[in-house]
This record gives sequence, C-alpha cells and structure tokens, in this order.
Amino acid sequence: MKTETREVYKCDYCNKMYQRKHSAIYHESICGKNPANHRPCHMCVHICKKETFIYSGSDNYYNSEPINAKVEFLFCNAKQIFLYTPKNEARGNYKHIDENGNNFENNPMPKTCADFSNDPAGFISFLKS
Repeated sequence: MKTETREVYKCDYCNKMYQRKHSAIYHESICGKNPANHRPCHMCVHICKKETFIYSGSDNYYNSEPINAKVEFLFCNAKQIFLYTPKNEARGNYKHIDENGNNFENNPMPKTCADFSNDPAGFISFLKS
C-alpha cells in the first residue's frame, strides 16, 4: 500500500478542501459563507426575479444568426434597478448586451441599503402603493 502526503488548501469559511491553491482562492472569493459576500438584498422583501431579453450571439456553430435570450435577473422593486451578486462579479457574469445592442444596465448589490426591509407587512403596503 502506498501513502502520500500532500499539501491541502482549505477554505477559511466553509472548510472545503482543495489540492490546488488557485482553486481554493477562487472558491473563497465566491463562497456563500464568506462575510464579504453577504448583502442585505438576499433577505430583502423588495428583491425579485424579473425576465428580460439579452443579446446572446449565435445559438450554435452552424447557425450564425444572432439570438435574443430570455433570462432572469434580480430586480430591486424599491430602487427599480437590476442587480448582480458578488458571485456573479467574481465569475465575470454580469456584463450583458440588450436586444438593441446597448450595454445592459446591471448594478452590483450594495453592502448597505436605506430601502432594506424584511418585514412582510411593509412589503404588502409597498405593493398596494
């Protein structure tokens, strides 16, 4: 029987282990238990998913026709803006082009928010107004 001793890299937040250092560093940047990734928007009653269309390029190798893809984005009803998470930012998955060829307005989730509310009663009154 062979035994090997190797260096293992461990996430400081969730204790997940990796054999490669760059993988552990990347994971820590998107880890859900990393306090730097916590945003009040995740627990706010104003956040919802909203469907919109973005330009997606061609759908396959043989068809070079551009297509508009229907996707869901996070939307803040209080500020009337689209938001993206810190995980999307780390992955570089937040820059999009809309169906008119313009840059799609997508904003990072704020670390603090004056409109934050996790009170369902406040949310119901918000919907009625």
